[in-house]
Amino acid sequence: MIIEELRTQLRTTPFRPFTFHLSDGKEIVVRHQDYAWLLQNGSMLFVEDSTGKVHHISTIHITHLTSDSKAEV
Repeated sequence: MIIEELRTQLRTTPFRPFTFHLSDGKEIVVRHQDYAWLLQNGSMLFVEDSTGKVHHISTIHITHLTSDSKAEV
């Protein structure tokens, strides 16, 4: 379940950056949990990227998550 994976990744201590992959092939890095907000019902994820752009993503379009040991923090 992607939503539970997202919650787990966002709550992991110490935080480790991760990337989520969308159904259209787009990839967005979550640099820190302060830059991501998941609605309580899990339907939407809001993420600010390294350029300051805020992405509003319907979680139904997230296909998978990957850990980023080299992600820019």
